[in-house]
Amino acid sequence: MNINYKNLEIWQLSYKFMVEIYDLTRSFPTYEENNMSSQLRRASLSVPVNIAEGSASPSNRDFFKFLCIAYKSAKECECLILAARDVGYVKPEKHAELSALLDHAAAKLYKYLKRVEEICGFHGFEYNQGYKRRYCSGTTRPPIDMGLTTENR
Repeated sequence: MNINYKNLEIWQLSYKFMVEIYDLTRSFPTYEENNMSSQLRRASLSVPVNIAEGSASPSNRDFFKFLCIAYKSAKECECLILAARDVGYVKPEKHAELSALLDHAAAKLYKYLKRVEEICGFHGFEYNQGYKRRYCSGTTRPPIDMGLTTENR
C-alpha cells in the first residue's frame, strides 16, 4: 500500500525548504552556478524527492533506504547553507531562517525514520551502510502513518 507522500509533514516541510533554496540560489554569483549553487539545489531537491520515491516502494527496506538518503541530503544542505553564509552569499538572518526550517524538517524526518526503524526492527542506519540486514517480514510494506501526516491532525 502506497503512502500519499503529499500528506506527510516531512515531505511538506522539505518541499518548502527546497523552494526557499531555489529562490535563494538565484542571487548567488554566476560563477557558482555549477558549484555551490548547483550542489545546494540538488541536495535540497533530494530530500522531498527521496521521501516521495520511498513512499511508493513495495518493501519496508526500500522505504527505509530512501528515508535514509533524504536525511543524509538534509545534513548535506545544513553544511552547504552554513558554507554559503560563511562565504558571504547568505545573510546571517536568512541563514537563521533557513536553518530553523531545515532543522525542523530534519528533526521530523529523523523522528519518522526512528519510528520506521522501531516498527520494522532495523538497527540505526545499518541497512543503508550494509551491516546487519534485518527487515520486516514480507515484501509489502504496511502503511506507516504514526500520526505524522497533516491529514491526521
